[in-house]
Amino acid sequence: MKNNSELNNEFNGVRSLDFAIIGLDACQASKTNDEEIAAKIIELLNKNWIPALKLNIMVKDGWVNIDGELRWNFQNDAVKKIICSIAAVKGVTNNITVTV
Repeated sequence: MKNNSELNNEFNGVRSLDFAIIGLDACQASKTNDEEIAAKIIELLNKNWIPALKLNIMVKDGWVNIDGELRWNFQNDAVKKIICSIAAVKGVTNNITVTV
């Protein structure tokens, strides 16, 4: 691996280079626990007229598992968008069934 002075010689005019690896957790100002994530999901679903009571929402280590039944496909699409809009969510397993 090259050090800063070797890299400076290769990139004319560069005075110094700093390398840092920052994990996702270090970038977040505050950590959100699973209960807070679940509460936020329910709040956003209700605000968007998605029947949260028909869904089973479980969050573990930031990963959301959701199942249940919804009547319309647009509701299922909205659930995915809502969950993915929450910064603390690491992933989603969506097992929602759309019934006719």
